[in-house]
Parts: sequence; structure tokens; C-alpha cells
Amino acid sequence: ILVCTMNADAQNYEKLWENVEELKAKDLPRSAIGEVEKIWKMAERKGDFAWATKAKFERMMLRAEISTDSMSADLESISKELSGLEKKNKKDKHSKTQVQILHALLGDAYRRLGDMSMSNKDLREESKRISKEHFALALTDWDALAEASAADYSPLMKTLGRESDTRMYGNDMLNVIASYVIKAQYSIGEKENYELYESLSKYYASRGNRNGALLMKIGAMTSRLYQYEGGVKISQYAYRDSMLVMARQNKDIEAGADVYVKLLNIIPDQERREKLSIAEEALRTYPNSPHSEHYKLVKARLNQGRVWANVIGGAYNPVKVKVEYSHVKNCRISFYNHATKRMEAVKYLSIKPCDET
Repeated sequence: ILVCTMNADAQNYEKLWENVEELKAKDLPRSAIGEVEKIWKMAERKGDFAWATKAKFERMMLRAEISTDSMSADLESISKELSGLEKKNKKDKHSKTQVQILHALLGDAYRRLGDMSMSNKDLREESKRISKEHFALALTDWDALAEASAADYSPLMKTLGRESDTRMYGNDMLNVIASYVIKAQYSIGEKENYELYESLSKYYASRGNRNGALLMKIGAMTSRLYQYEGGVKISQYAYRDSMLVMARQNKDIEAGADVYVKLLNIIPDQERREKLSIAEEALRTYPNSPHSEHYKLVKARLNQGRVWANVIGGAYNPVKVKVEYSHVKNCRISFYNHATKRMEAVKYLSIKPCDET
């Protein structure tokens, strides 16, 4: 009976949420607010934290579309509810997870409020400060989040920007909240993101989750690639070398397939031989991975004929064209004069076929 009731509740929520999405698509925020409030009241009555929270924050953003002034009041109201929840059960891990989820969502909401307050410097600065405080509090108890199942908070996954599979992290809430905080705080710089990714990688390793540890390590390495000044920036070539070592050291786990994806995305097509070799290696290692289609597409693209032409000089200088090619026999280069709107010259090039650019 309990299972049937839960399934019926989920269907009711989802049906009401479909109405919300339809009204939003029609640009009817006031009508959408009415539907959201139905969900909120139903969820509050049934004690369903995930749906109540989803509805609460959706209502706030819809109200902000009508008047941005409403957002400050809504945030204060949610913050008061959070304070009550924090005092209620400080030792209960379930409550600790809920508190951290609310801190993450409030952090992002205050960040948005700051972005909306460009003409009010004081409000903008204060919102950014409060946002950082909430983000810090969203990751105070990693154990509670690691032991919380993402399935218990499934209605919030889209709100938290985590619709992808959480299986390799053990379907926990830690990866969901950490990823949300990192993405929301992107503007603070990659150095902080790198440090958080590194710590999370070590944490997952300590729990015996090699897949989770490797995925967080990928995040750390990618953050180093885009470091700002003062950080521990890594060159593109050093990044590639490190990622290749990581891929080959972790061929026995599923997350190794993600490393190959990152590698193939950063190596330019002009370096055809190396890129093709890595695509083939990835396919041999992970033939049944969800990423195998990506490897096949890269391989097919690299086996097609391609030409890159760069014009050198111009204006008062003689024009030269540098041609790089792969898997082609000949090509035609046309010179178009924008002033006269005429084709000035056409050059046919016979190219000796080769396997490398």
C-alpha cells in the first residue's frame, strides 16, 4: 500500500509539473506560480522535502521574472526556514543532507540576485558575500552527503544541474552538491575548483571508489589547464601527457573511458596520427562503453579527406597560402576580391596523397 501511494504521489507531482513547464513555455509566469504553489502545499503536507524544495525555488524564480524586488523577500523567508531546520536535528544525517542542499540552492540564488543587481552596488556585493557563505556551508559534512542516496532526492536533480548518471559515484549526493557548487562558483576562479576537485578525489579514493576518485581527478586536471594567474597552471601538452598516463593506468575501471573522451577533445585534428591511435586504443579498451560512439565518430572524421588553408600576408604584401591536408589528392583555392566582388584567381593544387597532415 505504501509503495502504491508513493507512486501515485510521484505521478501527481509530475503531472502538475508538466503544467508548470507548459505555462512557462507560453510565458505565463503568474499562472505557473499558481501550479507551483499547488505542488508546494501538497509536498509540505506530505513531508516531501525534495518536491517542496523544488517548488519553493521555482516559485521564487518565477516571481523574480515578474518583479526582481520579490527575490530578496523570498530568500529571507527560505533562509529562516533553513535556520529552523538546522536547529531541529543537528545530529541527524538525513537532516544534515537537507540543510546542505538548501545551502547550495541558496548560494546559487544569492549569486543570481547579485547578477540581477548591477545598478545597486551594495546589494550586489552583499549578495555575492552571502552566496559564498552558503556555498561553503553546503559542503561541511561530506560523510552525510556521501551516505545520502541521490534517488531519494530525484525531483531535485534537474534543479541541481545533475541529470546525468551518478552511478560511478555510488549514486550519492556528495557528487551532486559538489558539482553544483563548483559550476555555480565558476567565476571565483579555477584555483579553488582545482583544490576542491583534488580533495574530493582523495575522499572517494579513501572510500574505495576508484571511479569517483578518477572522475574528480579529471576535474582537477581540467581546472589546472584553465588556471588563472597565481594558480598551478598546466600546459596543454603536459595535460595531454598526464591524461594519457591516467587513461592507461585505469583501463580496468569504467571511468577510464571518460579520460579518453577528454583526450580526444583536446588533441587537434591536425595531429591526425596520434589522435587516431588514441581513438582506436579507446575503442579496443572500452568497446561497450556509452562513449564508444564518440570514439567511432572521431575515428570516422579523421579518416575523411580534410584541408586547412591559412592566408599569410595581404594588403600591400604578397599573398601566400599555407595548406595543410590529410587524406586528399588535390584541391582548389579561390581568391575573391571583396572590393571588385570578383574571383581574381583560382589555383589548382595537385597534392601527393599521404596519411599524415
